[in-house]
Amino acid sequence: MLYNSYSFLFFLPVLLAIYYLTPHRHRNLVLAIASFVFYSFWDIRFISLLLLTIVVAFYCGNLIHDHENPFFRRKILIASLIFNLGILFVFKYVNFFIDSLQFFLPGLPHGFDIILPVGISFYTFQSMSYTLDIYFRRAVPVVTLVDFACYISMFPQLVAGPIVRFHEIETQLKERGISCEAFAHGIRRFIIGLSKKLLIADTMAPVADNLFMISNPGFGAAWLGALAFSLQIYFDFSGYSDMAIGLGQLFGFHLPENFRFPYQAISIGDFWRRWHMSLSYWLRDYLYIPLGGSRTTILKTIRNIFVTMGLCGLWHGASWTFFIWGGYFGLILVLERFFCSRLLNSMPDALRRIMTYGMVVCGWVLFRSENMIQALSWLSAMAGLGGGQSPAIWPSMRLMSGMLIIHLICWFWPEQGNILKKIPGMVVDMTLVMMFYACVIAIMGSRVSPFLYYQF
Repeated sequence: MLYNSYSFLFFLPVLLAIYYLTPHRHRNLVLAIASFVFYSFWDIRFISLLLLTIVVAFYCGNLIHDHENPFFRRKILIASLIFNLGILFVFKYVNFFIDSLQFFLPGLPHGFDIILPVGISFYTFQSMSYTLDIYFRRAVPVVTLVDFACYISMFPQLVAGPIVRFHEIETQLKERGISCEAFAHGIRRFIIGLSKKLLIADTMAPVADNLFMISNPGFGAAWLGALAFSLQIYFDFSGYSDMAIGLGQLFGFHLPENFRFPYQAISIGDFWRRWHMSLSYWLRDYLYIPLGGSRTTILKTIRNIFVTMGLCGLWHGASWTFFIWGGYFGLILVLERFFCSRLLNSMPDALRRIMTYGMVVCGWVLFRSENMIQALSWLSAMAGLGGGQSPAIWPSMRLMSGMLIIHLICWFWPEQGNILKKIPGMVVDMTLVMMFYACVIAIMGSRVSPFLYYQF
């Protein structure tokens, strides 16, 4: 089920009515059942996989917590990690592994016809963080299986995050309240996210898609396509996160922020502290720091950065373009830290912001490309080395002006929302009503488009 669909516009008010008519002690059960219903709209067959993940993590967490024997605790942790990484490998990476081996062993059979379950990368990472935190005694197990099922399957963040750590939501699972102000804020946040998706991301999508179909782009077409995709992916994914956070507030939950104006970053390191923050912090705490982080030799620190960013790329997709995309950012992080820090610190922030955004846009080309041949063709054209085609239909001045305005907002909008605080609340609410009306018209007038991160 998509947030930007008719079915969800019916599902949400019905669920809210049932939820608030239910006694507090049974609300986690209502939310868990509703989340399974929500997930079943995509493919009911994979409910069993989600349930199995929940049951395995719940009982492994209990076993780890209840035993003092370090050898036994370690075995249970490893078994839990093997299970989660195993289902990720089978559903997401087995064909990538086979295709890669075929390069060296052409006689191998072709891959399998496997459907990738929506949200598998998100709920497996939540399950792993739960057992890891219990193992390292940073958390204690949840009391009931129903509460744990509510935590893992909670529909606002189930299929595309943010990746919620157990300690961030532990007390809210036991007791939470809702005020009229918080409920209204949740509705506002949901409308903002829906508007990001329907009014901006879905407007940029056909521009990017049409341009990326050009086999040999020219300089202008390459840059226009890359810039359009940079807006599409940001407003698509941050829009989903806004909707997830807003929906969580409707049910009394406060989910972690996932974006903090990433296109205002003044370095790639700063960018990854602002973009998909729940994944960045997960990789930092469960991969980079356990490898030794930066508290080791320079060579090992460089290794840790490349391993973390390479796996970050593969988390996004089973393709060499994603792996190289992660390695590309790993290389820039190494250069920033060990070779260019003094030079960067001497530059004005405005120049650093432009440079960082340019590097991010080049990275999005790798992310968006079907293969490395297409990526290299586009990057060459963006560097002015190609004499390729211009788009068949050049976008109108209205679209170009809109792209420029959106970019300026991304670059210069105050992080703390100081402008909104100075605008009367009635003006903000009326604007949001008009935005919601525009979203409803968009849903009625076009095909419903899924979120980009559903495929990860």
